[in-house]
Amino acid sequence: MFHHPRTATYYKSLVCLLGDSAHASLPNQAAGAGQGLEDALILSRVLNAAYTRLAEPVAPPAASRVLHAAFEAYDGVRRPRAQRQVDTSVECGLLYNLSHPEAGDDMQKTVDNLNRRFDWLWDHDLDEDAELAVRRFDEIVQRPV
Repeated sequence: MFHHPRTATYYKSLVCLLGDSAHASLPNQAAGAGQGLEDALILSRVLNAAYTRLAEPVAPPAASRVLHAAFEAYDGVRRPRAQRQVDTSVECGLLYNLSHPEAGDDMQKTVDNLNRRFDWLWDHDLDEDAELAVRRFDEIVQRPV
């Protein structure tokens, strides 16, 4: 089993990471593939915003700046949520193995923890995240150089 506990950024220059290359996690929450799909959704929305902005001819440095803004917006929205999933998947494994620091081998504490643990993960508004990423992109690309 392998996970990648911390990734400082999901992009550098014109390279952008998503899915397991950005945030490999243990399988304890069965959420890794879903996180990759969330990445793809958010990245596709900001890249669409970048494409729209670049619809008129621009000099290559401006195009590069627009792509950097798209990647920065994607990173700002996706990294905190995806990294949380990596962390909570480790915690979930501790629960399954009855070695969680708070629940230990107390089955009722384990069950109670598991029953409330997944709401943030499964009941999340991805459209809101996509809109936030596009707003951040617009703010970033409009910053003075």
